[in-house]
Amino acid sequence: MTADASLISRPDLVAFPESIYLSSESPLQNDIFSLRVSWMNQGTASASGFHWILEDLTEGSILMEGDSQGVSSSQIQSEITTRSFSTTGIHTLKLSLDTNNVLDEMNDESSGVNNNIIQIDIEVTALGVRVVPLNADGSVPALEEDRQQAAIKNFDVRNETTINIPITIMNEGTGTEAVTLSYTNVQEKHPVFNYFISPEDAWTKSVSQTSPYTLGPQGASDDSIELILSFENKYADLSDPNTPRYARSGTFYVDVTVAYQSLPLVSHSMRLTIIVDEVDDVKIVVSGTNGLSALPGESAAFAISALNVGNSQAQYSVECSSQNLWQIMLGNSNSSSLDFEPLDIANYLSMPVRIFVPPVSSGSPAANFQDIVECYVTSTTDQTLNYTQSVTITVLELSDYSTNLGVNGNDIGTNLEVREILIDSGEEITLDYSVINEGNIEIELDVIVQPSNPSWYVELIVNGLSYSKEATIQVPAGQSTVVEVIIISPTSSLEGDFNLFNIKAEVSNFDYVINSTKLVIMDKLSIDLQSPDLIECSIGVEYSFAEFSLTNDGNSLAELEWSFSLPPDGWVVGFANPVTSLEPRQSANISLGIIPPINQPVIESAYKITVSVTAQNGDRQVVKSALLDVSVIDSTFGNMTLNGEVLQPLIGVPKGGSQSSDVTLRNDGNTAISGDLTIVILDEDGKLVSGWSPRISPASITMLNPGELETLKITLNPSEDVSRGPYQVVVNLSNSDGLISTISLQTSSSPANGNSGLFNIVPWYVSVGILLSLAIVVVIISRRVKSSGSINDDGTELIAVNAYTTPGDVGGRRDKVLDIGLASDDMTSGEVSQDEIAAALAQSIGSQFSQPAPPAILPIGMPPAGMPPVNQIPQGMPPPLPQKSIPNLPPPPITPLQANQSTIAPLPATGLPPGWTMEQWNAYGHMWLKKNQP
Repeated sequence: MTADASLISRPDLVAFPESIYLSSESPLQNDIFSLRVSWMNQGTASASGFHWILEDLTEGSILMEGDSQGVSSSQIQSEITTRSFSTTGIHTLKLSLDTNNVLDEMNDESSGVNNNIIQIDIEVTALGVRVVPLNADGSVPALEEDRQQAAIKNFDVRNETTINIPITIMNEGTGTEAVTLSYTNVQEKHPVFNYFISPEDAWTKSVSQTSPYTLGPQGASDDSIELILSFENKYADLSDPNTPRYARSGTFYVDVTVAYQSLPLVSHSMRLTIIVDEVDDVKIVVSGTNGLSALPGESAAFAISALNVGNSQAQYSVECSSQNLWQIMLGNSNSSSLDFEPLDIANYLSMPVRIFVPPVSSGSPAANFQDIVECYVTSTTDQTLNYTQSVTITVLELSDYSTNLGVNGNDIGTNLEVREILIDSGEEITLDYSVINEGNIEIELDVIVQPSNPSWYVELIVNGLSYSKEATIQVPAGQSTVVEVIIISPTSSLEGDFNLFNIKAEVSNFDYVINSTKLVIMDKLSIDLQSPDLIECSIGVEYSFAEFSLTNDGNSLAELEWSFSLPPDGWVVGFANPVTSLEPRQSANISLGIIPPINQPVIESAYKITVSVTAQNGDRQVVKSALLDVSVIDSTFGNMTLNGEVLQPLIGVPKGGSQSSDVTLRNDGNTAISGDLTIVILDEDGKLVSGWSPRISPASITMLNPGELETLKITLNPSEDVSRGPYQVVVNLSNSDGLISTISLQTSSSPANGNSGLFNIVPWYVSVGILLSLAIVVVIISRRVKSSGSINDDGTELIAVNAYTTPGDVGGRRDKVLDIGLASDDMTSGEVSQDEIAAALAQSIGSQFSQPAPPAILPIGMPPAGMPPVNQIPQGMPPPLPQKSIPNLPPPPITPLQANQSTIAPLPATGLPPGWTMEQWNAYGHMWLKKNQP
C-alpha cells in the first residue's frame, strides 16, 4: 500500500489522573483543604485561549472556572485554590476543558477520543476522630493553619539519623470508640508528575504504641492519645565524624490516617512533610607530596582528592597558585583552575596537580629552593565552603653548562661544525672561549687547548692570569667565564698552512664539551682608503691638494689603479703622486690636485668628486672609493699678459731713448683686487740694474672686480752708458697681504753703432723670430732622435708609466729655452713671420696647473712618438740663459696665458697617459685628447 501524506500540526488538551488534586484524600466536613486543577497540551501545536470549569456534580455547584491564555506544546498548566465541603459522603468532581469548543484538537468531543473531561470521587467524612501533629514544644495547635505548619518537620541530619514526630489522636464523637492508625512509609514526589515514589535512601518506620486505641467520648480525660512516629534513614551513619554519611537531602512525605475500627468511614487523614536540608561538605585529601621535588625545567606532580561527605550531589572547583608564580596544570588541562565532575554522596574524585619548575635563568631557581603551592577547593553552590591545602616543592641540583667559541663577536667552531679563520703569517689572534653555567650550582672545570700543530704559540688568559694550554676555572651558577685563547701563527707560515684547534671544557672524563676551529694562512687582498670630507680650492696657477692615505692591510701585493669622476667643464684635476703598488701592510699618501676655473665664485660645495682606487692581485680585485665635497674659497689672483703679437717688445731699447709696451692685468680670481704696482730691472744674478729709469702707469690698482681688465703701460729709458744686457724687467702688483701678480719680461739695449751682421741688418723682431724658429727645429729633431733611440739618457727622459712628479723649475727651463742670445756679432739667416713665431711659442707655453695657464714653457723631454711636428721649424737650438732670481722679493708665479688663449687640457680620469710628464701634458695634452678621444 502506498499513499501520500502530510503532517498537520494541531493542539490536543488532555486531562490526566492528577488533573484534580486535593491536599487531603479524605477531607473532613467543613475542613479547609487545597484544591488544584491541571491540564497538558500533548499536541504538536500550541493551543490558543479557551474556557475551563471544575464542578461538584454531587452538590451541583461550580468549584472553579477560568479562561486559559493558551498552552504551548508539551507544557502543563495549573490553577490552585482552597475549598471545604459542608456535606459528608461521596462528592463527584468533574473538570471540563475547552467548554466552548473553540480549539481544533486532535482529540475532543468533535473528533477522536474526548480527553478534555475527567471525573473523580472524593469521600468527605463527618467529624468523629482527628489526628493532629504537635508543635515543637509539645502543644496542640488550635487553628487549621497552625496544624498544617506543625505537620512540616525539619530533620537535623547532621546530628541524627532518625526523626521522631509527635502526634495526637482525638475522639470528637460522643461515645467510646476503638481507633485504628495507619501511615505510609517515607516517600517523595516524582520530579515531573504528581505522584509519590520511593526515595533513594531506605527508611524504616515505627510508632511508639500500636493500634487500635480505645478513646473515650469527647470531653473525657481519655478522649485523646499522644504517639510518636519514628522514621530512620538506614543509609545514614554518623559514627565516623571524618567521613559521615548524612541522610539524603530532599522533601519527603508521610500520610497518616485514623478511623473508627467499627465504622471506617469515620476517619481523618493528615500529611506530614519531612524536610532534609542540604549538607554541603567535602573531605579533601592530598597524596604524593612527600619529597616533592623537580629539576629546573621539569615538573613534579601530586594528587588532590575530593570526597563528597554531604547529603546531596555536589560539584567542587579547585584552584591552585604558586607563591613564585610557577606554572600549574590541573588534570589534563593547562589551567590552574578546574571544576570536578559532579560527585554523588560518598563518592570521591582524584585530580592530578602538576607544578613546573622554571628553567635556570641567571642561576635561579637555586638548588634546594622551595616554593609553596596552595590549592583551594570551593563548592559551586556554597561559596562559604572553602578548603585549603598547602604543598611544598623543592628544586633539585642541576649541573649543566654550555660553551661558545667566538672571534671579534662572531661565533665559530661549534662542536658540530669546524669553521675556518683566515690569518696572516705572524699574526696574533684572540679567540673568546665562553663557558656558560646553565645550572643552579657552581661548577669547576678544566679548559684545555689541543692544537694539531704544537709549534704555534698558545696562551690562555683567565681573569688577568696567564696559563699555558690548560686552566682550571670556577663558574658560579647562572654566570659565564670568558677564557681568552691567544694564538700567534709562525712568521714562516706559508699560504695554505693550517692548524686545527680543539678546545675542551671538561668537568670529568665523561662530562665534557669540545669546540673546534681551523686557522688557515691565506692571501688576503684588502686596502683601506682614508680621505678628507672636503677639499678647499683657491683660484691660481697652483693646485689645491687633498691628501689621501692608502694602506694595504692585507697580506698580498696590491697593484693599484687610480681614477676620479669627471669634473665639470673648466676644472683641472689630476693626481700628483699616485702609487701603483703597495706591499702588505705598507702605507702611502696620495695627493689629488684641483684648480678651479677663473672667476669661480666662492661656494661651499661646487660639486662632489669621487676618487676610486682598484687593487688587483691575480684574479682578485678590491675597489675602494671616497666622496669629497669641492669648495672654492676667497681667491685673489691677478693675471698679467703682454698685449700684441710681439713676445719680447722690450728687446733692443735705444740707448738714450725710450721704448714702451702694454701689459693687460686681468682679475682671474673671485675677489676685487687693489694694490700698488712696482717695476725693477734685474741682471742675470738677480741684482738691481741702474740707468734704465723704468716706469709703469698707473702706479696702483683700486677695486678691480673679478673678470675686469686694466691696461698697464711699461716704459724704459736706458741711458747711454748702460750695458747691452740682457736683463729682466719684473713688474709686481702687491698689497699689504703680499704679492698679487707679477710678470717678467726680457729687455736689452740696442747694439753699439758700427756693428755689422745679419742681426743689425734685419729688424730686431725678425731676429727674434729667426732664433725662436731655430729653437723649435732643435726640439723637433731632438724628439725624433730620442724616439729612434740614438740619443743617450741625459736625465730628462720620460718617467715610469703612471708616475707623476711635482713640477720642477719651470721658470728656469723657460728662460733657457727662450734665451736667443744677444751677442753683438751674432748673425742668422732665413725669414719667419710673426704668425709662425706666435704659433710656435703658443705650443711651447704650458704649465702643470689648470687655467689660467702660464706662458709658454717648453717641457723637459720629448712627448711620446706620434705627435704631429710643427712645420717650418728652423735648424739649431738656441743657447740657454742662466736662471735669474729677484732679490728680496717673493718668487714670481708662472704668468698665465692670455684670456683668448686655449686653457690647459684636463687630465683624463685614468691620470696621465703612459710615458708622459706633467709638463709635457700641459704643453701637448690637447693634442693627445684630440687624437685619442672621440
